Amino acid sequence: MKISEFFKQNRDAIAFAIAVIVLGTAAYFALSGTAVMTGGKASDAGLVFEGARLKVAFSDAGMKVFVLAKNNELAKLKAAEGKPIPEPGTVVIGGTEAAMMKKEKLFSAPGDLLSDFFGINTTVGGVLGNTGTFVDEVHFLSERQFELLNATEGRMFVKFTAEGAPKIFYRLSPASGLPANLSLAEGSMEYYEIHRIAGREYYPVIVGATEAKMMREEKLFSKTGDRLEGFFGQDVLIAGVLNTSGTPADMVHFTPLAESDLN
Repeated sequence: MKISEFFKQNRDAIAFAIAVIVLGTAAYFALSGTAVMTGGKASDAGLVFEGARLKVAFSDAGMKVFVLAKNNELAKLKAAEGKPIPEPGTVVIGGTEAAMMKKEKLFSAPGDLLSDFFGINTTVGGVLGNTGTFVDEVHFLSERQFELLNATEGRMFVKFTAEGAPKIFYRLSPASGLPANLSLAEGSMEYYEIHRIAGREYYPVIVGATEAKMMREEKLFSKTGDRLEGFFGQDVLIAGVLNTSGTPADMVHFTPLAESDLN
């Protein structure tokens, strides 16, 4: 049988097979480009921090992070319980932080009241689905409650990689020491100073445990004392790695650099 005759006799079957291959390939790449999560796409989660304001507080439970984000970005995320956008008088909590608060019996479900919660009284409006990003670790507030909250603004900020992934920084003065309940697993605070090596200045960075693991997997550094040149536009030296804290600090870079110093 000639090839042309074969195609004529089997054109319907061939067309069906091609359609299956095309659709299957499209589905594969669509799924490959989306992280497995219940809270929305990773790119959507990261955009929540674009133009957002952040406050930080330290308590016996460690670092707590509060965010005033754009409602249109929060709306892209999915709520596991309640609503994804904080209404006046409510707080929306990331999945990991909410699970910890429930374990500590601070609340059990949306609608529960949090009294004298870092200086405010607020109601749990929703719990976000897990995203695998820093979103899971924070509290989202309405503008009025964010303003009234007893926490520090201006020390924590977010920078984005070329791929759009958010990286979290906390400006820490070398003279102040580590915040309460945080400790070093590697390195020393003696290294947390500007290092002048071969005519270049290297700023110190202390990395949270989760972020350090990821950076090592990406071969960005292997041990404390390693230098990274052009890290968000600066030359830095890894001065330490924190012990796992089970708080947002695990995903944070501590540095004396200000937001305006980094690209």
